[in-house]
Amino acid sequence: MRSRSALLAATLLTAVSGPAFAQGYQHPKGFYVGAALGGNFLTDSDLTNSGSSINNQAEYKIGPAGALSLGWAFGNGLRTEIEGAIRHNNVDKVSGTGASGGDGDMQAYSLMLNLLYDINTGTPFTPYIGAGIGWAYLNANDIKTLNGTRTVDDSDNRFAYQGMIGVAYSLSPQWKLSLDYRYFATLDPSFDAKNTTNTVKVDSDYNSHAVMLGLRYHFWTPAAAPAPATPAAPPAARADIQRSFLVFFDFNKSDITAEAARVIQQAADHAKRGGVSRIIVTGHTDTSGSPQYNQRLSERRAANVREALVRQGLAANSISTVGKGESDPLVKTGDGVREPQNRRAEIVLQ
Repeated sequence: MRSRSALLAATLLTAVSGPAFAQGYQHPKGFYVGAALGGNFLTDSDLTNSGSSINNQAEYKIGPAGALSLGWAFGNGLRTEIEGAIRHNNVDKVSGTGASGGDGDMQAYSLMLNLLYDINTGTPFTPYIGAGIGWAYLNANDIKTLNGTRTVDDSDNRFAYQGMIGVAYSLSPQWKLSLDYRYFATLDPSFDAKNTTNTVKVDSDYNSHAVMLGLRYHFWTPAAAPAPATPAAPPAARADIQRSFLVFFDFNKSDITAEAARVIQQAADHAKRGGVSRIIVTGHTDTSGSPQYNQRLSERRAANVREALVRQGLAANSISTVGKGESDPLVKTGDGVREPQNRRAEIVLQ
């Protein structure tokens, strides 16, 4: 039992921690149906009763196994499905205390909920791993010569679990051919063992190994490959334009002079030719007057230049203004100096 639990835990752990997907492969998404057939090897099972002398072991022949499934693929490699299966094995012999031969068969009907993970290899071959839990109906049919005289002809319902590993081959995006190994087991069942005088319970076990060939159909159409991207046209070359212009003002004035208007028009022409989308106008003053007064004067100068640029056809929302007062002179002077080069506004095309 310990080894069975370890196998199931390892299978579940691997199923949710597969490798990264290879490039260029589309995992199916949506409903699918499947069917599988194969051979089933049922390991020897004990038939014992601790309160009597019954201590036998049933050995089985290899028998057929089949399964039908209805599932959902999530499109990322994970799949979940409901699976109904049947496994059948004839008894080869019964050995142990009082046994002299063998007859009968064992059948297992199961309904399982499986979780599987497809491992993308970037080829038509897709390995997969999975695990499942569910319920099994076990039917021990006419197993004779138990303790010489008793016959087991009974059924039991038990919790079942399984692990599987296999590989699928893509016949087409919808059709998958698969070959896998499955380990299937249940919690230990118990059956009635009868003779002519009484009936006792015997404890047993069920562990099956199967190799199955399957076929799946996915109700899914792959997404069409995207059309080749049309190369974007290269951006138009921007004209080689002048980026900075200086507009000068008379002492203590913010009016646009004729010379200043000529410079503003020149700046507007360059902005249009170069496709400029942002313009910054910064106003300045000399050091004559108080800093507070000069700050306001520099702001008026910048605002008047902006209005003149708008009149030249430039968008108002593309032009921002800044007033720096006497804090950033073009020519360094002492306080109270009327320097013409510092009475200016700078137009910068960005």
